[in-house]
Amino acid sequence: MEKTKKIWLLYDGRYRTDEDEAVCYEMCETLKEAKKSANDYGDDTVIVEAETVGTEIINEKIIN
Repeated sequence: MEKTKKIWLLYDGRYRTDEDEAVCYEMCETLKEAKKSANDYGDDTVIVEAETVGTEIINEKIIN
């Protein structure tokens, strides 16, 4: 079984209502980095915690 790795993704506000239409701005290695970078993209930026298994992103969860 492949090892999972936690990541944080920054999306525009559309993620809350339509994940497929949202734009992913950035992928971060830590929550601290994600919170700091979120300020660069505006007030409606959504931080999503997720895991990767190989090249697949799983277990996405909005954390803000």
